[in-house]
Amino acid sequence: LGKIPDADEQVDWTAYYTDVDEAERFVRETGVDTLAISVGIVHGIPGDPQPLDIPRIEQIREVTGVPLVLHGASGLSEDEVRAATAAGVHKFNADTDLRLAFRRGIERVFAQGDRQLEEALAEGRDLMVDATIEKLRHYGCYGRSAVRA
Repeated sequence: LGKIPDADEQVDWTAYYTDVDEAERFVRETGVDTLAISVGIVHGIPGDPQPLDIPRIEQIREVTGVPLVLHGASGLSEDEVRAATAAGVHKFNADTDLRLAFRRGIERVFAQGDRQLEEALAEGRDLMVDATIEKLRHYGCYGRSAVRA
C-alpha cells in the first residue's frame, strides 16, 4: 500500500507513504499474510536517499499484526535494515543491487574483447550470487535456513 517512486523522481513523500489506517483496514478485510508498504523507499538506488520512516513501520506493524515487506530496499544502510527489522519488516526486496552485480559481470567479460555470451552470463551469474549472499548477511538471515543443501 502506498506508492514507490523511481530513484530519480522528486516527490512529496506524504503522498507516497502507506497510510496506517488504510493498512489496518486492508489487512483486516483481506486477511493477507504479509504487507508491502511504502515508508521512504524507492525503485533503484537514490543519490540522496530519503530516511526510512521507522515510526510509521512500527505503527503499521502494531495495527496490522502481519510481517511487513519493503520493495525498493536496494542501497539501504545496515543501520536502516536493523531498525526496519526491529520495527516489523521481515522481507526486503533489493532487485537493483542484484541486477547491477549481474551487469558488472557481463561488462567485465566483454571489456576483455570479443567473448562468448555464455562466459559473460556465467560471470554475471557468479557476481549476482555473491551479491545475494552479501544481501543475506546484510539482512541477518545468512545461514539461518532450516534446510541445508
